[in-house]
Amino acid sequence: MKTMMQILRDLTPLNRAVCSLGYDQAVDYLREVLPFRVISVPSSREHNGWVIPPSWDVEEARIVKDGRTVYDGTAHPLGVIGLSKSFSGTVSLEELRRHLHYDHRHDDSIPCHYRSNSGAGVAIGDSACRSESSTSSPRVIMKS
Repeated sequence: MKTMMQILRDLTPLNRAVCSLGYDQAVDYLREVLPFRVISVPSSREHNGWVIPPSWDVEEARIVKDGRTVYDGTAHPLGVIGLSKSFSGTVSLEELRRHLHYDHRHDDSIPCHYRSNSGAGVAIGDSACRSESSTSSPRVIMKS
């Protein structure tokens, strides 16, 4: 029998965003540990007032500034806000800041954040992206 700490160690690295491969892996894992039944509902279907979103997984999520990657959203399961849309392009620092979500009190923490609109967002704990040490505009690559 697995201990609770072992279960947490096994599940923590998974990207468990709703409708993601990591979420499905977590459910499969838990079905081996706990007795429960899974009821699957196809995407785009409404259930209890909620429309089931399509499958969503992050393939690549980076912010590049002055030729170097200053943020890799795939390095942490909470690194990209769930259901963010794909985007690739150069944006102003001001525009980038509108899509960054962080807790200014804890520079290295990554907050859990969910947003239901159709934009892209990064939950970030890396102060390099918020730095004003360069005047160049950051390039954002987000593939989901």
